[in-house]
Amino acid sequence: MLAEFDLIRRYFMSSQEASAASNGVTLGCGDDATLLAPSAGQQLAVSVDTSVVDVHFPREAPAFAVGHRALAVALSDLAAMGRLLAGA
Repeated sequence: MLAEFDLIRRYFMSSQEASAASNGVTLGCGDDATLLAPSAGQQLAVSVDTSVVDVHFPREAPAFAVGHRALAVALSDLAAMGRLLAGA
C-alpha cells in the first residue's frame, strides 16, 4: 500500500505544473488540498487523506468515530486553505 504522500506524488503531481492551465488546476496538490476550476468563476477545493487502522484510529473504533475523524481531518485541511463550505 502506498503512503499518503506517495499517492499524491503518483496521481496528482506527475505533470501537474506543466498542464495546470489546460486541466483546470488552480493550485496544485500539497498537504492540504487542491484547488480546481470546474467552470469560469468557480473554484472547487478537493481534499484526500489516508486513514490507516491501528495508526490513525484503533481497530475497535466504531464506524461513526472513524467517519467523524475522517470528516474532521478533511474539514481541517480545507480550513487551512481558507476555504468556505458550500451546502453545509
